[in-house]
Amino acid sequence: MASHDPEQDEIKDRQQALRVRLSSGVGPDSPGRPKANFSPSMLGRYEIVAELGAGAMGTVYRGRDKVLERDVAVKVPKLENSEAKAQMLRRFYREARAVARLSHPSICPIYDVGEIDGKVFIAMGYVKGSTLDREVGKGRFLEPLTAAKLIERICGAMQHAHDNQVVHRDRKTANIMIDADGVPVLLDFGLAMLRDETDSGVTHQGQVLGSPAYMSPEQVNGRRVDHRSD
Repeated sequence: MASHDPEQDEIKDRQQALRVRLSSGVGPDSPGRPKANFSPSMLGRYEIVAELGAGAMGTVYRGRDKVLERDVAVKVPKLENSEAKAQMLRRFYREARAVARLSHPSICPIYDVGEIDGKVFIAMGYVKGSTLDREVGKGRFLEPLTAAKLIERICGAMQHAHDNQVVHRDRKTANIMIDADGVPVLLDFGLAMLRDETDSGVTHQGQVLGSPAYMSPEQVNGRRVDHRSD
């Protein structure tokens, strides 16, 4: 019988993470569509208010934390079986551990991770706005000063993450929200590597993780990366 390989679990988790790309729904241009075909209307302490975005792998909802009385975004992935559920829970907890180290106005906080009534979820800050890729995809250019301010903010967020030993590994325009005040907010630390935890980001040589159009050469080649790759 083949021995259990923890690195194989890590690879499966990362592969699952690559398939779940719902970040663009964390805060859209509108408050969200009324929820459809979601029962119950409560997920634990979270009231499901509206659907923000949906894809083949799951849905992001705008929710209301009834205990703390605040708006949240709740990501609920579609999972085929118990193994996929366990992998996704590990991925969500790893993401939450990474973000728990951080406190920055341009990094979206994570409030909760868990499983309720068979549904795995992650609850995070609700950002009302649009993703940067949608903004630049509207056929207009950003003013140089506006672009410079966005870059400065994002660089500040990335520096804060790196100072706390967190490497994002999937920074791209779809993972940056622009809120109602024009402030950029970095999302989706699902591929994050904790540099001071030996088991947080170890993969086999040649394993490619990330979004190809935004990857550094060393990331494309499947080599271990550090903050310079971000």
